[in-house]
Amino acid sequence: MKMNLNIKNKKIFILCMVLIAGIALYFYLGNFFQTGVDYYGSFMHEQNEIKGLTSQYIGRTEYGETEIHLTTMKITDKLIEVSQDGESSEYVMESSEDGQKIRLFDSNNLVIFSGLLDREKGILTTSAGDTISYYGYKAATNEKYSAKNPDPILLVILANRLNERYRGNLSMLIFSALILSSLMVDVFFPKFFFRLKNLKFKGEVELPAMYTKMQKYSWMISPVLIIIFLFMAI
Repeated sequence: MKMNLNIKNKKIFILCMVLIAGIALYFYLGNFFQTGVDYYGSFMHEQNEIKGLTSQYIGRTEYGETEIHLTTMKITDKLIEVSQDGESSEYVMESSEDGQKIRLFDSNNLVIFSGLLDREKGILTTSAGDTISYYGYKAATNEKYSAKNPDPILLVILANRLNERYRGNLSMLIFSALILSSLMVDVFFPKFFFRLKNLKFKGEVELPAMYTKMQKYSWMISPVLIIIFLFMAI
């Protein structure tokens, strides 16, 4: 009777742990696959509840809570609003019908960028003839430009939604999943990796005491590593 009770308690415990893990995974993946943009080293997540012609991104920079609003004025023209620390600045991007010729104006109606956008090659060409790859572009940070007074090239990239991405690091997530898969195989089939390493042995095998000891250590260490990697992935 006592043994049946212990088995029942173990099953309930495992079921509760699986349920908790499933709920945690649901919220984790929801956070992981949030869409947004990079802004001066900060991830700005998109507010999905905002509908219509405006896209809103929210995050934190060195200046505190930051909001970016992208509003489509015409088919190709956009209003860019950057709000930080109670201050806001506005910019207008004008584009040709094919979206290649671009001009960016500041709040004083001064042209702060003009050039060409080539989406096929992934480059911006300035009016001076300089070519810039917008893949992984690092915004200028100097006396003139900062998160409070953004680099015009970054604003053009934002307005065209060229640096949108998921919050999480997919390669780190896959790496964590591989470790978890290996751990589960090792827990449920303790002899699997030993047999894989020693294919010459046939029939039943007995695991060496040192192997069993190290295996148990790995069962304790691996979950900690997985949690660390999952944290780093976000």
